Amino acid sequence: RVMAILVPAVAAPIVAYANATESEGRARLITLMVAFVGAMELLVVAGDFLTLLIAWELVGAFSWALIGHSWRDAGNAGAAAQAFVTTRFGDLGIYLAAGIAFAATGSLSFGALDGAGETQLAVIAGAILLAAAAKSAQVPFSPWLFSAMAGPTPVSALLHSATMVAAGAYILVRLAPSFESVTWFGPAVVIVGITTALAGGVVAATQSHIKRALAGSTSAQYGLMFVAVGAGSAAAAGAHLVAHAAFKSLLFLAAGVAIHASGSNDLRDMQLGGRLRRVAVLAAVGALALAAVPPLGGAWTKEAVLAAAVHDSVWLGVAVFAAGWL
Repeated sequence: RVMAILVPAVAAPIVAYANATESEGRARLITLMVAFVGAMELLVVAGDFLTLLIAWELVGAFSWALIGHSWRDAGNAGAAAQAFVTTRFGDLGIYLAAGIAFAATGSLSFGALDGAGETQLAVIAGAILLAAAAKSAQVPFSPWLFSAMAGPTPVSALLHSATMVAAGAYILVRLAPSFESVTWFGPAVVIVGITTALAGGVVAATQSHIKRALAGSTSAQYGLMFVAVGAGSAAAAGAHLVAHAAFKSLLFLAAGVAIHASGSNDLRDMQLGGRLRRVAVLAAVGALALAAVPPLGGAWTKEAVLAAAVHDSVWLGVAVFAAGWL
């Protein structure tokens, strides 16, 4: 229910911003963005693998069209293709999970997974992890997220906040309780998540290209959500998913305004605090939330992720703490 409300709530100001700032193919862009949001809404309300599969594919197709919006630029078309092919490979996991679930239980409902045998459930869990990692730009699929930066800034904001990239983490949060009996599932999710959180943090900290820096941050934050799921706290992962959607969409919109004002994607050219004071204040709020500074939401959700990690392993807690500093 929270995600069903969050998706349109976050998307509405992003679509409004796109309508106000984008001139090239505006009607086509807005139509694709609205259709994309509708597909994501179908994904979050899905209660069975068939509906999930349809929505999953629609989200991937619309994201390809949005990233390649400026299709006359060969670089944009190539970036859109890379993102589509990479996530498409992960989509095979949904097909595999759906097929095995139906063969094992005679149903495509998520609720029927409890009736699957031990071996079948383990394969389904692995397939879902594959699909989730690809969609949420986790290691080794992370590079597609940087290619996605070729799209217009509103598209980047939409993909990174509560839609495309969120789909992987969301489906893990949704289905993780069904995989509690699969002993390797939690550790595997943790390994993927913490590796991505550390790598994404390093990439974000060393980037001067603002959208690429935000992309690295996005990959890292979803890595923390994976850690929370693997550590047994889907609630912490879900809470951080909601908080991240709010502050990351804010940061991308602020970045879009700064890019238009400075004519550059380079952070060193964006010393615009004196000219764009309101935007600077909003960007500061988003940055402080990302940095987990109280009383902003990111502080409490990251603390919940850290608590889950420490409860699972002290060393995992240390790694999550280190990732939080990057």
